[in-house]
Formats: sequence, structure tokens, C-alpha cells
Amino acid sequence: MAKTRAEIQREYRERKKALAKAERAKPAPALDPNMTTPTRSFAAFLKEREGNLMFPENLHWVGVEVDMDLTREPPNLETAGDWQDMGLDVNSLTIATGMVGVFIDAAKELAELINAYKTEEIERQMSGATPAKGEQLEARRARLAKKTSHFFPVIE
Repeated sequence: MAKTRAEIQREYRERKKALAKAERAKPAPALDPNMTTPTRSFAAFLKEREGNLMFPENLHWVGVEVDMDLTREPPNLETAGDWQDMGLDVNSLTIATGMVGVFIDAAKELAELINAYKTEEIERQMSGATPAKGEQLEARRARLAKKTSHFFPVIE
């Protein structure tokens, strides 16, 4: 006997719910035992590569100044007390990891603002545009509607 649409939907929802429950039940990844007692600090690692680091220059080039010296252990951080209150160690690796998250969040927000600005400008220009210009603007708006992905190495 064929299943009704309601039975198919119910089974689908049950499978989806079971998958979600299985995802929640997965254990959290264990800490890498090699990182619990490292042989050298992240600051020492950076110090060895200091001559090849480009990110401070790249940030400076667009007017972003990072006063944090990650090659010092522990780094001089004004908000160190806040980090410790949250249960975080104040060391160069923890701060560098936090910086990555903050830079990604800032880049996303800035990209969203630029995209919204350009989309609004296209919509304003479309109101008085010729048919040919309107097609160009519509193509540009379609490109702006697409999402992009940027991949980074895993840092956790």
C-alpha cells in the first residue's frame, strides 16, 4: 500500500529529528595532547618567522594599526584581566586566535556594509536608467547577491 503524503512528511521529520539528535550527541573534540605541554611558545615560534610576517604591514597599509606584539610572552594586553575573568590564558596563542576571530567578524561586517551600499546605489540608478543601462545594473545587482566563501586553515 502506498504511503500518504502526511506519512511521508512525518517520516521525513522523524529522520531529520534523529539526525539532529545524533549531531548533538557527538562528543566534543578532545584537546590535542601535544598542545597541552608545548615545547615552545607561540611567541617563540613567531619570533623565528618575524622577518617573513606580512600581516602587520598589510594591516598598516589600510590604516589598521595593531599594537600587540605577539612575539612577547606574555603579550602586553590592556584587557588581560577580562580575559582571565573569562577563564582564558593570556598568552600569544590565545590572543592570536582571538585576533583571527575578530578580524573575520570585522571583515564580514564591512563586506555586508559595502554590499548594502552598492545595492542601494544600483537601485537608485535603475529608476532613471535606459533599458540598456538597466540591464547592466541588473547584472551587477545579481553579482552582488551571490555569496562567496573564504577558506582558512583550522586553528582549533
